[in-house]
Amino acid sequence: MIDTVDGADEPAPARVSFDPALTAFAQLGAHKLQCERSFISIIDQETQYIIAEATRSVSLLTEERHEAGDGLYLGLRALPVDFGVCPTAIKIFSDPNFRPVFATSNMVANSSRYIIHDFWKEPTFQGHPYVTGWPYFRFYAEVPLKNPNGYVIGSYCVVDNKPREYFSDSEVQVLAEVAMVIMNHLELSRMKQDQHRAERLMQGLVSVVEGDPRAGPSETTLTRSEPKLPVGANPDHDFTTRDSRIRLRYNENSLQVQSLVLRLLFQTLLRLDQSLKQRLLHPCARIIMGWIFRISEDQRQRAGVVR
Repeated sequence: MIDTVDGADEPAPARVSFDPALTAFAQLGAHKLQCERSFISIIDQETQYIIAEATRSVSLLTEERHEAGDGLYLGLRALPVDFGVCPTAIKIFSDPNFRPVFATSNMVANSSRYIIHDFWKEPTFQGHPYVTGWPYFRFYAEVPLKNPNGYVIGSYCVVDNKPREYFSDSEVQVLAEVAMVIMNHLELSRMKQDQHRAERLMQGLVSVVEGDPRAGPSETTLTRSEPKLPVGANPDHDFTTRDSRIRLRYNENSLQVQSLVLRLLFQTLLRLDQSLKQRLLHPCARIIMGWIFRISEDQRQRAGVVR
């Protein structure tokens, strides 16, 4: 649930990011550009997800340690897109048809930056609670976060409680460099999570193919029923006693399950990068060979029943 921010008083302490590195990256921009605070956001069509906020004095590990009046404003939070400035900027950053530079004496907006020198001079924002109340935003500068494919997924911004008449290209470059470091960190974190999920999935798939009952559908012992003998047939005949004593333990859905295993395997491999594919090549070979062996064994057992 989204906390209400009314701007009347300093809200209850917000949480620092669960990832201290993100807080450190956010704080770096605030220090280098002498701004009060900074935010890292991921944004979709409906929600702005603030994944890190930092002031110049806040601790990287706890929101409770900071200088007087320099606490977090929002922290980790999900906000409707019409609350903040970032979603407006994202539309400009991600619009492939946006070519001309929008610039006034108070505002600059293009594909590389979104700068407001003084919120009080912008009718769109001057009545917002973060402008009229604590922490009294006045200056705002933002750059996009782009994934390796070039898509804008969010933004990095710095905010100050004093207006600024000028913000140079070199200062924008500082923001852009920090944003690049943030994006690299997010990408590495995603790859680490993907690798962990892939390894767990591979372990589960190997267990299913090798018959580990803890990882796959349980096996069921099926007993063939005694056949009805033709009238006059000898009940002591070899084929009837042999047939009645056959006990076949097998997974009744083995072929369907193992086909699903292979389908999941290949779908997983397609989503991985090249280095992970190379690391998982040997487990994949084990799964395929195990699958072939299980099919051959199943066919051999069935052939034995027919004989």
